[in-house]
Amino acid sequence: ACITTLRRDGFAGTITMVGREGHPPYDRTKLSKQFLAGEWERTKVDLCTAEDLDELGVRTHLGRSAVALRPAEDPADGSEVELDDGTVLHADAVVLAVGVTSRMLDDQPDSAHLLRAVDESEQLRDALASASSLLVVGAGFIGAEVASTARDRGVTVTVVETGTVPMA
Repeated sequence: ACITTLRRDGFAGTITMVGREGHPPYDRTKLSKQFLAGEWERTKVDLCTAEDLDELGVRTHLGRSAVALRPAEDPADGSEVELDDGTVLHADAVVLAVGVTSRMLDDQPDSAHLLRAVDESEQLRDALASASSLLVVGAGFIGAEVASTARDRGVTVTVVETGTVPMA
């Protein structure tokens, strides 16, 4: 959204996008429902393709993470962003859209699934295909949608929540 807004509003400068995942941007809100249920193909959650980003003139560093931001003493000199592979990018302005990271449990078993990324949704969908039961830890929005989707597939679901009510 940031990139398309910049271009729509006339920004003609260089735009570089760095993303930890190896995929162009996609709609995470569908990962716990239509995509997880197998109703949508992978391309249906995509917000854009690599070709769309090329058309917008966006340089991409997918599968990379930013590990350091070094602002210049003088803003006219720009800033530097260092990536996990040692690449250093130079920028007049930097937008940090960091998202969130899933919480891992201590000694989390291999049978436990997280749901934050499209690859994780694919893994969970594959696991649900042969599952008879599912334990969902967390009754927030995503947990409730996963529980509903699994239930629709005939899976027995138990939801555990530390709060007094779901989706508090």
